[in-house]
Amino acid sequence: MRTAEDLHQRGLQAAAGGRFDEAVVWLAQAVEAAPSLRQFRTNLGLGLARAGRSQEAVDAYRAALELAPGHADTLAKLGRVLVETGRLDEGLAALEQAARGEPDNPDMANALGAALATSGARDDEARTVLGRAVALDPDFGEAWRNLGILEARAECWDAAARALERAVALEAPSAQLFYEHGVALARAGRVAESRQLYRRAVALDPGFAEAWNNLGHECAAMGECQPALEAVEQALRLRPNYVEARYNLGVTLQSLQRIDEARVAYQLVLASAGAHADALNNLGGLCLSEGEPGPAIRLYRQSLAAHAAHPEAGWNLGLAHLSAGEWEEGWKHYESRPHRRPEPPMRRWRRGQDLAGRAVLVWCEQGLGDAVQFMRLAAELRRLGAARIVVECARPLGSLLETADGIDEVLVRGEPFPPADYQVPLLSLPFELAVRPDTVPPPGPGYRLQESGAGWRSKLAALPGYKIGIVWGGSPDNRPGLHRSLPLAEVARLGSVPNSVLISLQHGPQRGDLAAHPEIIEWPQQDLADTAALAAELDLVVTVDTLMAHLAGTVARRTWVLLPRAADWRWMTGRTDSPWYPGMRLFRQSRQGGWTAVVDEVCRALARVS
Repeated sequence: MRTAEDLHQRGLQAAAGGRFDEAVVWLAQAVEAAPSLRQFRTNLGLGLARAGRSQEAVDAYRAALELAPGHADTLAKLGRVLVETGRLDEGLAALEQAARGEPDNPDMANALGAALATSGARDDEARTVLGRAVALDPDFGEAWRNLGILEARAECWDAAARALERAVALEAPSAQLFYEHGVALARAGRVAESRQLYRRAVALDPGFAEAWNNLGHECAAMGECQPALEAVEQALRLRPNYVEARYNLGVTLQSLQRIDEARVAYQLVLASAGAHADALNNLGGLCLSEGEPGPAIRLYRQSLAAHAAHPEAGWNLGLAHLSAGEWEEGWKHYESRPHRRPEPPMRRWRRGQDLAGRAVLVWCEQGLGDAVQFMRLAAELRRLGAARIVVECARPLGSLLETADGIDEVLVRGEPFPPADYQVPLLSLPFELAVRPDTVPPPGPGYRLQESGAGWRSKLAALPGYKIGIVWGGSPDNRPGLHRSLPLAEVARLGSVPNSVLISLQHGPQRGDLAAHPEIIEWPQQDLADTAALAAELDLVVTVDTLMAHLAGTVARRTWVLLPRAADWRWMTGRTDSPWYPGMRLFRQSRQGGWTAVVDEVCRALARVS
């Protein structure tokens, strides 16, 4: 005849082997043979819980507690099964009693912290309790994981990433844990690391659709479009109706310039999910890139109806209105753009506020070209009575703005702010000044470039022919704007027009292209002010849409700008001129990437004027 202990041991062995129904049989017999032993009843409760017989498990734990009231381990097990079955208040009461009974036991703290987090309303307490668990046992991987998940829920992504990193180091390899850590790293801005965690997740579980989808998203964020495409396609093979993967497929196809396929992907998202704000926003972008601001406006408005605080749709709606020449609506919605840096610590100037005798700090929040284009509006503040105008700008612009009329002080970004009554972002001035196409101030402010210009005039006088400054490449740091650039070999064809002399105004690494074109003159330029002085002395500047378009449009006699099919909002749609720069001429692609026809048109126009 077997003893109660034999029966108990057989039950434990069956449970260890995952045979929980068998374990319950043996453990129930052990309890019947020795009904006064608390441990037997506690282990029977654990076996019942593992077998999915939750209420019987609760009864077994309560019976064990009648034999040993306040026993912490039994209370903790009871609390867990109550929480798992939705009896949260009862479960928390049991777990809190267990934790009070063994305040230095990290298992008790972890169980209580996890349950508090489950409540959804006691996250601060949960964070404190889980912090105590990992302080008691720094190698407690499960507690680190619970803490990391809680920090992620609070969107404390750096803290979440740190906690989950500890969990990954301490716990057995798990696709789900790698995935959770990857999410926290991605949201903390550590995209390359998150990508590696997603790869580890899908290596362990090739059927993990969410991890494949997130891997694709992070590859796309790093410009790795082909791996991104393969990952999201795998997510969709695993789950054909996976809406977010379908959306990421659209994003990736758009990055690969497979525009028609991207449009289909977004439309399938809308067919499955209805008003998907991101898909609507991106479809609006596709319309705008095709020179169709009207449909884009409708789509952006639908996106905002689905998600009023969408981080991009409001800004994009402003760009679409501006592209359509509807500047009043455009500037209003353009105010929803995110600033790339904090505003200076002084009052923001708004339309209608009196500037008489006041000092105003105008700060440049965006690119160099934007600063040159809109700097004329800083000088307009003088007309409204401002006594002092200080402009804060990026360092490359300092030398140019120091020669500007109407600006009292130029501050290079990073220098301490001077006292001022008001501050205003430069790109908010069009809205605050209610600028319309027929009220754009002349290019400027005026730049005093005569001294350096005289030197360039002397050098140019020694050259025969029609002197043309050329710029063929935008900033390589502006990845979305790379489609604005074209090969130097295309622009060099302008030199075949009789009487033409080409002079490089190109800055940046694209200057290396000149090695293959010795016929193009390159003269060293000290800074932007020096480049502006040279441009002002040329017969013509031909440039892509970059800083030089605005610099030459401000100072040069004649400027021609080569625009891609998806032209920037500031050039509007369908126009060959610009209200920002009188005398400027715009040459547009008829299809994306088709530069040859644009350069052919420029050559024909050049033959008529040179």
